[in-house]
Amino acid sequence: MKKLIVFGASGGTGRHLVEQALEAGHEVTAFVRQAGSFPVPHSRLRLVVGDVRTLQDVAAACAGQAAVLSALGPSQKTEPICQEGMGAILTGMQAHGVKRLVALSAYGTADSQHGLYSWVTWRMLKTKMQDKEQMEALIRASDTDWTLVRPPALTSGPRTGTYRTGLDVPVSLLSTISRADVADFMLREAQIGSFLQEAITITAQRGSRAHQ
Repeated sequence: MKKLIVFGASGGTGRHLVEQALEAGHEVTAFVRQAGSFPVPHSRLRLVVGDVRTLQDVAAACAGQAAVLSALGPSQKTEPICQEGMGAILTGMQAHGVKRLVALSAYGTADSQHGLYSWVTWRMLKTKMQDKEQMEALIRASDTDWTLVRPPALTSGPRTGTYRTGLDVPVSLLSTISRADVADFMLREAQIGSFLQEAITITAQRGSRAHQ
């Protein structure tokens, strides 16, 4: 059992992270924007309501954690938050000696910005992609034991436990991955640490490595 904190816990992937971590027997802190946004009572679940851009809120929540899982992302009504929020998270981690970080990014950022999928994504979601890319730069410059997770289009499909991960996984316009499977991989990676200081593509499509 580990003490884990999930930022962006009220989002689609964040909810799966919290639920799967509790299922695995971990003690979980869910950091949310609004009270009542994660109404799942559990003896090993602690809800923290705060602003991820506020260092005081974030640092207090990081205290005593074994690992940080970030599923930050803007909702339809909010401005980009990944870069600013991650800056507070990294500072909070450093203040309390927390080293392990697994962060959700997106395929098409930085060195994965190639192919038709990336071109279309940047045309449609430029502000969000810039925010993710700037977040990645902060993480890469940190002294944390980080792993970046880069999925293509996310779906509400089931958790299968079978997906492809790697540095060179091909991504097409039809590539997808369920949020539940992304959470499965992020939680696995937070515990095992197979991809330290690496940005990993994950997809349900054909690729370089299968987890089952």
